[in-house]
Amino acid sequence: MGFKFQPREEGAGAGVRRIALEQVEAALAEAKDLSDPDETIHSLRKRCKKLRGLLRLIKPRFKHFAQENAAVREAANGLAGNRDAAVMIKTLESLREDDINLPISAVRALLQANNEASGEQGDPETLADEFSTRFGDLRERIPNWSVRGHGFDSLAEGLHDNYRRMRQGMEAAADSDDPVQFHEWRKAAKYFWHHLSLLSACAPAMTKPYRAGVAELETTLGNHHDLTVLEDFVGGLSDPSVPSILITIRQRRDHLGQEAIALGRQLGAEKPDALVGRLGQYWALAKKGH
Repeated sequence: MGFKFQPREEGAGAGVRRIALEQVEAALAEAKDLSDPDETIHSLRKRCKKLRGLLRLIKPRFKHFAQENAAVREAANGLAGNRDAAVMIKTLESLREDDINLPISAVRALLQANNEASGEQGDPETLADEFSTRFGDLRERIPNWSVRGHGFDSLAEGLHDNYRRMRQGMEAAADSDDPVQFHEWRKAAKYFWHHLSLLSACAPAMTKPYRAGVAELETTLGNHHDLTVLEDFVGGLSDPSVPSILITIRQRRDHLGQEAIALGRQLGAEKPDALVGRLGQYWALAKKGH
């Protein structure tokens, strides 16, 4: 039935258990296919993010939130690999779009060496086996998950809290211009995107464009964060190309930050109570088959 609630066919608690089990079962199946280890690990990490988004939605009504969120987070953290180094290489190369003559060769060589070293930190088969053990244990617990409340009421508080956190994250980022605050804002935006995905079947035509806007915001903030990660790496080097690269990084990041804030103000224009009330109405209509 996919990563979305079906109000007409199931209660919220049953939907939570069904969605969680579907994600875990899919992840366990994917972990068996290591024909492309990087792609498999990337897919498993996405499954973890979806599960954490689901858990964040029910957090106020789920007494085992801390335990299960930690279990999924640890499973994701156990998927060590070379993604961060690979992303830094891609981000570095993208700077040539702003300055075709930017001297990146020396830094790219260092990043490539770092990429190769990161790839040696974990054997994909071992990582997949450890992940499967953790998710196998999680699968056994999910049928016993209990979410307090009934229907949309089980989800409303978590939706309200995270949407408010996203709006507050935007204001904190705008006020401070601190990359750390932008990253916190990004995490809330990602959770909110998952929440909209989970509720999308209630009113597809109404939620689709809004969800696309939140996805665009999360991507923009993700690129902003990638530049910060690259800046931290490059800033520790002594190559003559470093100053010009850092200037280009900061200019692009400032531009992305401005874009994100402008979009974030539009996406967060509705107050939390109003947004939750509107989505609650969509749920009620979907439950009646309208």
